[in-house]
Amino acid sequence: MNQTESPTWEADYCALTSSCGLVLLSNWTQLVIRGQDRVSFLHNMCTNNIRDLGAGTGCEAFCTDVKGKIVGHLLVMVEQEQLTLLTLPEQASKLIAHLERYIIREDVQFGETTSDFSWFFVCGPQARGRLAHVLDSPAQLPTESWRSTTVFLRDTQCLVVATDLVWPGGFLLRVAACECDSLSEGISTSRIVDFDSPAFTAMRVESGFPFYGLDFDSSHLPQEIDRDRRAISFKKGCYLGQETIARIDALGHVNKKLASVKFTGTTIPVVGTSLFQNQIEVGTITSGIWSPGHSAPLGMGFISRAANSIGSVLESELGSATIIAPFLTGHS
Repeated sequence: MNQTESPTWEADYCALTSSCGLVLLSNWTQLVIRGQDRVSFLHNMCTNNIRDLGAGTGCEAFCTDVKGKIVGHLLVMVEQEQLTLLTLPEQASKLIAHLERYIIREDVQFGETTSDFSWFFVCGPQARGRLAHVLDSPAQLPTESWRSTTVFLRDTQCLVVATDLVWPGGFLLRVAACECDSLSEGISTSRIVDFDSPAFTAMRVESGFPFYGLDFDSSHLPQEIDRDRRAISFKKGCYLGQETIARIDALGHVNKKLASVKFTGTTIPVVGTSLFQNQIEVGTITSGIWSPGHSAPLGMGFISRAANSIGSVLESELGSATIIAPFLTGHS
């Protein structure tokens, strides 16, 4: 595919990045964990420090198997009576089966509540103001990433989670499924897209936010995803798969990791596009899109350790490509 003019979805991208846009996370999996031992159990089953989180906080984490391979990529919210796990669609049965294998005498119960709720991502520099306009108490909006609170948006109860998952920043919102339309109308945004739309894909690739099942899978190790600071605690102690992950940390590197790649020319890289250095294949693209932020084709993919440093120039059938740093929240 060649990008010869502004993409037809440019208005959606502009709303999401320059003003305020609403992304519907259609059918994203929501799991809940209840019971007295829910915190310690999840703490022992994932890469991040769940035990030190209080109600109204959260984190990103990888759920790993005994070999340290990734079973799931989780967004964890700590609520008063439960842990809420949010991830991509159709992950519930696999995650529950994996976790239930390790219950011995712990008081934990799992439930899937995907069909009961709708999740949105409200992002852009005007997101806070737009939400505050319809809140009963605007001061309740969380200001730190992964802080959350329950509010009312024009009589619609809503969990609001501040997040920096993609570079414009914004809020994750959860409402009862029956209130989905009321929420979108209440925020009064003219731009509503789905999570697999080109506009949101451009934002997440620019931000280096990978999708499990698309950019990586159960064959990969957490450090290969290059989200150590966000999703891995190296001080929390033992958990399932920790021995492998700690060994990699002591070694200091993995043999490959996800990186952002900016291409010359106008052709968007397709999944599977190979990257070369000195005529040796060193990487493969997992997601590709036209990037309005870079005014260039952009990809995300696994690149070998010898070639994945920022500024490295690679070759492909589309021309040269350069490893770049992702956009961070607050980028302008």
